[in-house]
Amino acid sequence: MLSVSLHEVLTNDREDVAEFLIKKHGTSIHTEDMDGLSPMSMVTKGAQMSSRKVSRIISDVARREGRKTRKEKKQVADHICAGCGKEDIGETGKQCTGCKMRVYCRRECQVSHWQNGHRDECKQLKLLYSGVKVPPSPLPSGQSVSTISFISGRSKNEDEYRKPTGVRTDEKFVVKVQGGTDVMPIMVYDESRTCLFDIKPGKPGFTEILTEIKKEKTWQGRKTFMKASFDKSGIFIAYPLTAGVKAKYSW
Repeated sequence: MLSVSLHEVLTNDREDVAEFLIKKHGTSIHTEDMDGLSPMSMVTKGAQMSSRKVSRIISDVARREGRKTRKEKKQVADHICAGCGKEDIGETGKQCTGCKMRVYCRRECQVSHWQNGHRDECKQLKLLYSGVKVPPSPLPSGQSVSTISFISGRSKNEDEYRKPTGVRTDEKFVVKVQGGTDVMPIMVYDESRTCLFDIKPGKPGFTEILTEIKKEKTWQGRKTFMKASFDKSGIFIAYPLTAGVKAKYSW
């Protein structure tokens, strides 16, 4: 009963009751009502517009859960041999010197895994580690695009494919990436919204970024954050392996 009551608490933006239920009693933000809606799904679908205080509390819980899950997964991956599956190999494991993303309990496992598929996987992991270049999408000659951003409420055009204000060349900054399906563009923007553009399906970087978006359970696979930069030629570079939600990313 306490879990279901959180839906009404969110609707009425009762911050005091939300803190009591969530912090004191550990009420789940994922419990669904008869219509299949959970407090978390209500927040992702726009409840934060009218229930800002409780939405913030729920979002904070979701971020903590996401960090815990990613930490646990990383700890497991760092201690399991990618070749034979042996667990708890710890610091004695041998790390792949190419991608630095796989560990092995002995050389035989490393050689076997390389021959059975890691040769190709390693190249992809190295690419993700070093960053994925996302060039701007050129428009047909004489055409331009201008739309209204639902995030900032202002006009958006292709010229906003650029370094955010105050960011230097090759300096890493944080972007939010929003998408969710293979057929819709991924929206990319920084906190200042001075860098704001879309990545269309089929374009370089689309698949790698979408894969990380779908992994992020905090926002039900619809958005996440990751590091990015612009090189000296003005090309946007995304770093998918840095993807994740952190408490300090509150925008």
